[in-house]
Amino acid sequence: MPLNGVDLAQLVKRVGHGDEDGHARAEEAHECAILKRVAIMKTELRRVSTCEFGQNIMKTWL
Repeated sequence: MPLNGVDLAQLVKRVGHGDEDGHARAEEAHECAILKRVAIMKTELRRVSTCEFGQNIMKTWL
């Protein structure tokens, strides 16, 4: 999955065994991508929960 226009799989492939800084950058980019996905999932879950909560309130008022 591209992140900021960079395909992480290709980024990792470009990093050689002797390039510790490259490995660290690739690892950090991967961790950032995971954190970003978790944040999106939490936001979506919150949005769905809030929407369901609102629908349940409307059902009780009607």
